[in-house]
Amino acid sequence: MCTRAKECGSEIVLAHSVASIVASLAAQRSGHPIERILSMEGNITSEDAYFSGTAADFANHETFRASFLARLDDMALSAPIIARYRSAVAQADPLALWQLGRDARYFSDRVVPGEVLATSASVTYFYNPENCPETTLKWLEENPMERRILPDASHWASVDQPELLANMIAMSLDTTSG
Repeated sequence: MCTRAKECGSEIVLAHSVASIVASLAAQRSGHPIERILSMEGNITSEDAYFSGTAADFANHETFRASFLARLDDMALSAPIIARYRSAVAQADPLALWQLGRDARYFSDRVVPGEVLATSASVTYFYNPENCPETTLKWLEENPMERRILPDASHWASVDQPELLANMIAMSLDTTSG
């Protein structure tokens, strides 16, 4: 991510969920251009790795992929937004998906991802409290970080609340609005 950010001259990164860990680690690298991370329900505590982190419960990528896709099929029955996510997951490299999920869980078990995020760049955290584990809400209460609440948004606010998310991002980037 850091190399790509340099190539593009990117100073602001929008990272969703587990990608916030990747963005925060990239921002801590020497010579990085990243000054700001907009974290959409990024991993703050180990409990936030509840979805991708389930990869750590599987011995190999084939069994994880099959189980994860079946889980998404079940979820899609009552949450149509999941069907779109499942379609994207089905196209992902199974080994990379498994490794990312395992890494997220192991990383989150060793350190508090929110502390890494908060010290890596200027951060704005976008979230719906209804989607967050209690440990994450408690961490957010105890640690100062600019945040924007996305009422009624799912974990995939960019899909189900794109206009609200765009407005919140614009407000966060507008230096005159605070």
